Amino acid sequence: MAVPLLLSTGAAALAWTRLGTFDVTTSDLSDLREGYRKHLIDAAVHELEIVDLFKRARANCIEPVLFKGWALARLYPDAGLRPYGDHDLWM
Repeated sequence: MAVPLLLSTGAAALAWTRLGTFDVTTSDLSDLREGYRKHLIDAAVHELEIVDLFKRARANCIEPVLFKGWALARLYPDAGLRPYGDHDLWM
């Protein structure tokens, strides 16, 4: 199965939400579910980091604009479905 590829590309969460009706092993589903849970945790950490970045920038009279990664992730129905690795800010 393509589980290792899905995990390495960040698509595990999307696959996990869609594979409930297909014939996949419990082990494969477990791996995809863990990938999804990791993305959920990462999203929560990123949100805290973004709040901190905005506070620091505004404390120095800079108004940042968030784009790409997290800004797009907010459009997904679930925070764990759109992984991202950094914070893209315009200053």
